[in-house]
Amino acid sequence: MIKNVFIDIDDTLLDFDKNATLAVKMAFEKVGLCYKDEYGPWFLQINDGLWRLIEEKKLTRKGLHERRFKGVLSEFGLVGDGDLIEKLFREFLFDLAIPVDGAVEILKYLSGKYTVYAASNAIYLQQVNRLKKAGMYEYLERLFVSEIIGYNKPSKEFFDACFKELDGATVENTVMIGDSLTADIKGANDYGMRAIWFNKKGAIEPNEKNYFAKVDRLQDIKKYL
Repeated sequence: MIKNVFIDIDDTLLDFDKNATLAVKMAFEKVGLCYKDEYGPWFLQINDGLWRLIEEKKLTRKGLHERRFKGVLSEFGLVGDGDLIEKLFREFLFDLAIPVDGAVEILKYLSGKYTVYAASNAIYLQQVNRLKKAGMYEYLERLFVSEIIGYNKPSKEFFDACFKELDGATVENTVMIGDSLTADIKGANDYGMRAIWFNKKGAIEPNEKNYFAKVDRLQDIKKYL
């Protein structure tokens, strides 16, 4: 019987793509660079690739911060201070909290039946602030964040740290919900937990399905929990 739910934050509860694209635009405008619509998608592509390297323990968070905007500037032949744009981007993102459709409603539902914990590869205070602004924080018992834990999903150490803090929680009575096949779903599956894949972006299903359910809308989680 499921008693506990781990749920990812970015692109599961908060729409990272929308929030990040807006933060990129705000950062570019702050430094006087003319923003074009193609910059946002390119940033997301670079960011996703760098996070894969972090998940594989081939890159540090500091390395990501040093590289992602320099990559955007280089791709479009722009002259600018990548480090400053990175700093401004994170400052703006701190206060942006556009939710994924149905996120508040599914949290209300889940918290009425289970104990719900956030599990995120991000910065603790940033996630707390954004969840509060989105009206979601009150439905979460606790936030487990890689910045505090010292390890990222999908590592065993991340989930070890989570379970160490929870009395009575086991892999059998806990489920992971998230959008990332490489971080959320692989991490849960490798740890022995069941996982629900939120296929937010309509990705092609992998040949090897290491999740017990897939949903295209958050409200469809009610079919399984």
